[in-house]
Amino acid sequence: MLQDMAIEVIHDGGNLATEQRYRHTVGQEAEKLACELSNQGKYKAAEQLFRQTLEIRQSALGSEDPDTLTSMDYLASILYAQNRYKAAEQLYRQVLELRQKALGFEHPNTLASIRGLACVFMGQGRYRAAEKMHRETLKLRQKVLPAKHPNILESISDLASVLERQGRYETAEQVQRHTLQLMQKALGLEHPDTLLSMGSLASVLDNQGKYIEAEKIKRQTLQLMQKVLGPEHPNTLWSMGSLASVLGNKGKYIEAEKIQRQTLQLTQKVLGPKHPSTLASMGNLASVLDNQGKYIEAEMIQRQTLQLTQKVLGPEHPSTLWSMGNLASSLDNQGKYIEGEKIQRQTLQLRQKVLGLEHPDTLASMGNLAAVLRNQGKIDEAVDMALDGLEELFLGEVSMYDAPLIS
Repeated sequence: MLQDMAIEVIHDGGNLATEQRYRHTVGQEAEKLACELSNQGKYKAAEQLFRQTLEIRQSALGSEDPDTLTSMDYLASILYAQNRYKAAEQLYRQVLELRQKALGFEHPNTLASIRGLACVFMGQGRYRAAEKMHRETLKLRQKVLPAKHPNILESISDLASVLERQGRYETAEQVQRHTLQLMQKALGLEHPDTLLSMGSLASVLDNQGKYIEAEKIKRQTLQLMQKVLGPEHPNTLWSMGSLASVLGNKGKYIEAEKIQRQTLQLTQKVLGPKHPSTLASMGNLASVLDNQGKYIEAEMIQRQTLQLTQKVLGPEHPSTLWSMGNLASSLDNQGKYIEGEKIQRQTLQLRQKVLGLEHPDTLASMGNLAAVLRNQGKIDEAVDMALDGLEELFLGEVSMYDAPLIS
């Protein structure tokens, strides 16, 4: 088809209308292929094609044409998929501004741009801003789209995920169960979005200590992702790491370590050594090694993970703070209390600033700091820290309120 169009351009003596039609068709075909590559998790190849498509459309149609904005949105999404948050945020903001101007504030494409920007915020650890935008997107999608539209289900799932990141597990679980039920009915049991919803529900259960159900769902999710997406798709690798995590939480350390090593090897191959998912795999492997008393290897990996996470995501990103806390705990387990206490204090201070006083990770830091103080014989300070943690936990349970999510 494209070859026939090219011949027509040559025979037509370079007629402008024919050439523009050819370039537009090339753009469409390249975009279809790029979307297919993206769905397969081949993000670098997809990005290259999305950039070419955007260049073609900007030249042929102008910077504000709806098709050009679609190409910009696709490029932003593939940058986000590779965790290149700054570039993705800049592009999403540009697309959002142009779509609001050209299409209006409630057009589905405009709402898709708001949703994309909210996802970037979540990846950056800006959870409150992400929640606000996800709620706004959900409200408007419920207004302009039919009930149970896939985009509405997507927004509900997004909102549940950001609630989970903030430690609001009970509400997140309720919403994820509802979303999964709707997705299974609307999209089918093996649709990639349904599988992501399954995995997200299992993660919420894992975070609440509901390990038996979490493990069951995670095994089902991994099996289906391997079948539907393939063994090296990024979502499959996420599912592998998630299963290993719950196995570690249940004390099944040998199986957990085996899967974590496989996951790390594959994420390094598929996503690269500095991708956030690779760094998470490194941290998870170190944790399961630490739990088995393999302290030397665990500490070495934890230090590497922290150094890379600070560089890639920044010193105050929640994932960086998670790495700091894990390193401090590993040091504490080895009796390296002075350095462990120092890092625990830094972690607690940053979590209080970034996540808030009532977040489960902040409360965990208070408990971990109390433990390292106790191990050094600083009993009075340890007791005070533990009591402060209990007080924050009680206040959090009393004051926590979530606005209704599902109408």
